[in-house]
Amino acid sequence: MIVAMPSTFGRHRVVRRLAEGGMAEVFLCRAEGPQGFAMPVVVKRILPGREADQRFIDMFIDEARLSGRLTHSHIVKVLDFGEVPPSTGGGYYLAMEYVHGGDLRDTLDRASAARTRLPTGVAVRIAASISKALDYAHSQRRDGAPLGLVHRDVTPHNVLVGFNGDVKLSDFGIALATGRRYETAVGGIKGKLSYLAPEQAAAGELDGRTDLFALGLVLYEMLSGSRALLADSDAALIWKATQADIEPLGERRPDLPDALVELVATALAPEPDARFQTGGAMADALEAFTLEHIKDPSELRVDSELRRLFPEVRDYTVSLESAELAAEAREAAFEGASDAKAMSAGETWPEERGQTPAPAPASATSPSAEAKWPYVLIGVLGASVIGILAALLGVQAARSPSPGPPPPAIAAPAARAATPTSAAAAPPESAEEGDAGIGAEEQAEADAAPAAEAKRKERQKKKKKKKKKEPGILSVNADPYGEVWVDNKKVGTTPWSGEVSPGEHRLKVTNVALGRSTENIVNIRSGHESRRRVDLR
Repeated sequence: MIVAMPSTFGRHRVVRRLAEGGMAEVFLCRAEGPQGFAMPVVVKRILPGREADQRFIDMFIDEARLSGRLTHSHIVKVLDFGEVPPSTGGGYYLAMEYVHGGDLRDTLDRASAARTRLPTGVAVRIAASISKALDYAHSQRRDGAPLGLVHRDVTPHNVLVGFNGDVKLSDFGIALATGRRYETAVGGIKGKLSYLAPEQAAAGELDGRTDLFALGLVLYEMLSGSRALLADSDAALIWKATQADIEPLGERRPDLPDALVELVATALAPEPDARFQTGGAMADALEAFTLEHIKDPSELRVDSELRRLFPEVRDYTVSLESAELAAEAREAAFEGASDAKAMSAGETWPEERGQTPAPAPASATSPSAEAKWPYVLIGVLGASVIGILAALLGVQAARSPSPGPPPPAIAAPAARAATPTSAAAAPPESAEEGDAGIGAEEQAEADAAPAAEAKRKERQKKKKKKKKKEPGILSVNADPYGEVWVDNKKVGTTPWSGEVSPGEHRLKVTNVALGRSTENIVNIRSGHESRRRVDLR
């Protein structure tokens, strides 16, 4: 059954749908009031068809109740909780403040696409902000007794960073706390597998130190450019998490100060008693490191880094117009960003392999180039075509005899074709050589033969290039996990990555145990990686 998108949630008028997960969908809305008052808000509601499932209703109500009692500068603020009348679709909704920026996952992906990392100071500041948010959340009490709140899902997806420098923790949907309506089954695991503490992966007892371990994993990823926990299967990933089997940060980043490497090691200690005991203690350690080692204040500017990485967002003020324009820009950017091979997939950096990093392309580092990056692909393809045509017309410069780097692969055939053409067009060294028993027509045919042969070979090479298209890479991940089907053929379980022929393919991800499945069309480009994340909760 197709359910139409609602036009309002209470006093919040829908502007556009932003995202959809396994349990809920999110909308950009306009909160309206008297005298022309209006402001952007984000509204989350249970997916149509899920509102009849009491488990999802209980989880959603728990999230609203927990989030509603949390008022902190580094936690996304809940503004309203309500219910849509049955006549307009029914179901509960949660209205939250709008953060004009994006989540840390998108930020890390954009940085890795540009072959760079977040500045150390920015990474430390983000971690310190979330440490303070967790310290506040963990200290919550009800009727004088500790609430025992544990977020259980501290990941880059749930850390929001704004163009104004805001850093906020979001999504307490699976948080553990006393008095919840919905309880996780005994032996069940809640949280994303790549960000589990050992006791969480083992389905053991959790407390605030579990969240601090997860934050340590996030900080490790911000500093190293790749995830700390990586494995070929969910089972192997859970095992590595239970053992805290993590390569020391100092081995991936030997250039980092020892104090920061030791700080991260403390956060990632396998035994909770060896970690930071509170979010406040971790925040203090991070800020002490900042005072001691970060001498340039610009290295701490979260807002500057966000604006550098997302130049397509032109308006950094918080308004309904800027929110809608940002949503449109991010939608347009998604396909291009998803084709970039992210370092978070586990690829090592050149300096970690003992190599000198290649300079970043201008399109990845120059703000003026980045601002037009959705059009960069068109420009590159156009330039390639022009280069080939110019070479075929004999415009290409002669190859230098001095040694140097090989020419680009796409230009090499044209260069080879131009060489015999030029040689054939050269005049004879003497009249005797030109008149040695050969008629004028025969001489013309002989002169034209090399050029014709070169053109024939060029056409053959072009045909071979068209026939032999390099496959693309499709990488799929799911929360919690799922079977991956490509064109109705099962290819594995998440996290999965494999070669796929260029063109459109039908991607399906299923979780039989949860009765959840998603299906859509993905477009694979030759020689590029397309990444898809699926929420099956």
